Amino acid sequence: MATTDRLLEAAEDAFAEHGYDAARLEDIAKAAGIRRSSLLYHYGSKHALFCAVVRHVFEDLEQALAHSLSFEEDFPDQVERVLDAFFDFVRRRPGVARLILREILDDKGPGQALLLEGGVPLFEMVERFVEDKGRDFTPPGLSVRAALLQIVSATFVKASSGSLQATLWNGEDHQRELARSLFLRRTG
Repeated sequence: MATTDRLLEAAEDAFAEHGYDAARLEDIAKAAGIRRSSLLYHYGSKHALFCAVVRHVFEDLEQALAHSLSFEEDFPDQVERVLDAFFDFVRRRPGVARLILREILDDKGPGQALLLEGGVPLFEMVERFVEDKGRDFTPPGLSVRAALLQIVSATFVKASSGSLQATLWNGEDHQRELARSLFLRRTG
């Protein structure tokens, strides 16, 4: 694995676990198998590394979602494919959920601007897809944005809940059922 990939992975884990302020460059460098000076050679500052991590997360998520939307299928199959892509992404990288939730709650760090830059366009891409292709399936008057926010936020909370996950969710996939009930009810 390339040094930059190891750094991004170690930094993603550290920022998710400790937040921007508490994450230490020394610990990130050690987890990546390099020295702090080498980390700073690749990313000149903690801020630059954090920005690279968040952008990398959204680039990876964009690839997964864009791929899921590239298939010519009927709307219900495409919704299932998008849900699979999103849930699989969060399941494979649960630290991303913690990282994003931390940045939503922390209004003093650089993360909120990065969420607006990288996350909102992805959110709007899925919103447009549902509004354009799902007219015959979504209930009249449904706020697609509000529905997506419920699904995404519930998914992030579940992924961040650690040992509480089994107790709170009873091993069930409530987010998928919510999405199906909101987006796959034929209206015509």
